[in-house]
This record gives sequence, C-alpha cells and structure tokens, in this order.
Amino acid sequence: MIRQLYLRVLSDRFHYPLSRIQVEYGDNFGREVKRADIVIMDKDHPNTVYIVVEVKKPELKDGKNQLRSYCNATGAPIAIWTNGDQISYYQRKDPNYFEDIPGLPNANQTLADILQIKFTLEDLIDNDKLEKEKKSLKTLIEEMEDEVLANAGVDVFEELFKLIFTKLYDEWYSGQGNRRSTRSLEFRNTGQTETALKTKIQDLF
Repeated sequence: MIRQLYLRVLSDRFHYPLSRIQVEYGDNFGREVKRADIVIMDKDHPNTVYIVVEVKKPELKDGKNQLRSYCNATGAPIAIWTNGDQISYYQRKDPNYFEDIPGLPNANQTLADILQIKFTLEDLIDNDKLEKEKKSLKTLIEEMEDEVLANAGVDVFEELFKLIFTKLYDEWYSGQGNRRSTRSLEFRNTGQTETALKTKIQDLF
C-alpha cells in the first residue's frame, strides 16, 4: 500500500514519467538477486539507476542499511526511505556516507538545484523535519551520530555539542533585526566539496 501511494507521489507531485519508474528492480548481490522497491532511471541514461526508494522497512536504521546496499550495487546518487509516516532523503556521497538532503528534485531539476535553493530562517521553520518528516529529536541526533561521527575516533558528545551549538548560532544570527527574512542560513550543504563545507562550518563555529 505504501509503495502504491509513493508511486503516485513520484508521478503526480514530482512529475516523473512512468516510463522512468520501475518496481521490484532486481540487482545482483554476488549470487543473490535483491529487489529494490522502486527505482527511477536516469533521464539521459535509461539503463542507469538515478534514485532508489525503500518503503518496506518500518524502522529508519533497517531501511537505511537496505538503501546502502541497493545504492552501492546500482551506483544511484539519491536514496529515499519512507514507512508511510516518516520520510528521509539522502545523497550517496560514497559507499559509507549518505548525506541528508532537504528534499527530492522533481523530474525537471537536478540535485544541485535542490542543494542551492536559498534557505532562510523562515524556510527552516516552514520545513521543520520534526513536523514534515515526522521525526523525533532523538531520531535526528542518532542519525547524526551514525552518519557524521561513526568510527571517527572522536568524543561523540563533544562533537555533537559543537554541531548543535553552531546550528543554533546560525539560526539566532539570522533572526536578528532586518536579516530575518533575507539572510540565507549557512549551516547546510549547498553542493560544495567536503573540504569547503568543513571550512564553512568551522568558520561559523
């Protein structure tokens, strides 16, 4: 049922033509063939998977592990997990690192279009993940631990505190005086390299 509903979303809201969408897409995992719930093929390369959608796993961690294996097998740069209530969007940066992205590009957009959209404090309030993606604060922090800090050899609490403090500062600064409606938030990835993103966040901190 969730799959049928999300197929409708992909077609009606994001305007992906049915000719680019496949269900139960099979790919080889060694001797075993595993099937992704939904895939969207690349517009210019119809035999290349562009987006993988996982809708079966009820828990985010299980679904994300499934997405990793599908994306690594197909090379798809974008992954989506939903259980019908919560939803997450990711960019596959490398086999072990999936970065959260703000949404899904529609059929006429690229990933860069999504990452470079101007994002103000009011946009952040309107797109609150606790509301839009039905996630708890605990879930978001656990995701940060899993993606950003896993096996990094650092004090997890200290690094999380730095990230949260920096994000809060960015939001507070955007809410001062006339900047409220015009200043773009800096604490986000807008498509730059990992080194440039690290420098930007460190400068903000």
